[in-house]
Amino acid sequence: MPHVTMKELLSDAMKRNYGVPAFWGGSMEMVLGQIKAAEELGAPFCFCFCRGQYQDMPMEHQVPMNVSFAEKASVPIMTIFDHGTDFDSTIKIMHYGVSSVMYDGSYLPYEENVRNTQEIVRVARILGVSVEAELGAVGGNANEWGRAGEFPSYKSDPDSVLDFITRTNIDSLAISFGNRHGLYKGKADLDFELLRKIRAITDIPLAMHGASDLPDEMYPKIVENGISKVHFWSGPSKLAVENLKEKLSEPTGPDGEPIGYQNVFQYNVDFFYEITKKYLTLLNGAGKFLRSAAL
Repeated sequence: MPHVTMKELLSDAMKRNYGVPAFWGGSMEMVLGQIKAAEELGAPFCFCFCRGQYQDMPMEHQVPMNVSFAEKASVPIMTIFDHGTDFDSTIKIMHYGVSSVMYDGSYLPYEENVRNTQEIVRVARILGVSVEAELGAVGGNANEWGRAGEFPSYKSDPDSVLDFITRTNIDSLAISFGNRHGLYKGKADLDFELLRKIRAITDIPLAMHGASDLPDEMYPKIVENGISKVHFWSGPSKLAVENLKEKLSEPTGPDGEPIGYQNVFQYNVDFFYEITKKYLTLLNGAGKFLRSAAL
């Protein structure tokens, strides 16, 4: 299976009614666990790299590693640079082999967001890279931008959607409809009516950032109402820490010897394998790409 672009994979997701989960490709443990789950289930997914989350992680090493795994996988995998907020780094990372980028000008004035996105798309087209942009603003935890605290949310304006997409020529649109980065505080209030309205306006794929920590029954509904790519981090991150705390409370490892880092490594691989299987299944991606299937 090829390393695919966002445009290729999400177009298929729209046609066949499944969601593509975007998981953090931030360590070898994550990557190995996620690939194992996807290949076992015959399901595609997205490796996501975001500089804000781990600012000391060199993208010139991590991104090529993710791309290498994607190229060798038996299921389609797209790679994306998430929440690029400046021209230079967003263009630079395209040269490390990433198949897609997300330019985030959501907190800029509308016309500035349009102009910046147009420039990113212009270069990306030359390099064969897909582009996602954001309209409205998905607030919440500011880690995605490498900052502390929280950002406010602004719901996407459906009256601006067609103008924005037409002028920028993007391949996917991230929207704000009550979703938030980080863990939800209280019950999530997703505006499915707004989501359906935006879905009816455009035929390009829609993305949801901030999908962690929702009730399991909500994920199929998110896909059914028009989302094609669903981003996870804070929820799996929290659960990964809880899993490690539990495992490290044991007196010895599975081999009866004192726990060493090799055990910690395997605990993490196993954790990301299990949670990846869960979300691939909830988003209806399981079985979509068995060995005989192709985009």
